[in-house]
Amino acid sequence: MGLGVNATCDCGYFESDLSLGGNMDGTCMLFPALCRQCGRIVTVDVAQQSASCPFCRGSDVVRYDAPSLSADTKAGEAVQWGADVLRDSAYFCPKCGEYNLGFAGSGDFFD
Repeated sequence: MGLGVNATCDCGYFESDLSLGGNMDGTCMLFPALCRQCGRIVTVDVAQQSASCPFCRGSDVVRYDAPSLSADTKAGEAVQWGADVLRDSAYFCPKCGEYNLGFAGSGDFFD
């Protein structure tokens, strides 16, 4: 099970239908990530040994809980599923290159 997540930036960048969560046995764990090759925020299965972008198949993807993508790693929780957390913080936006991106739950759940 998991939670739907949207990413929004002040510059107008918007990415919907991202996922946070996975199955109970840990063989699938979905998390938003930045694809540095195509410049999009995507959902990747971080339980896999090498995650890749579902659009360009690039392997240069970085989870959005990486300190390099957040301007404030001590902020509170905005979206959480189990131990995985997206903080109420300013994240790196692939469109404008600034740290003005935020995540919010979409209200959708998946199984």
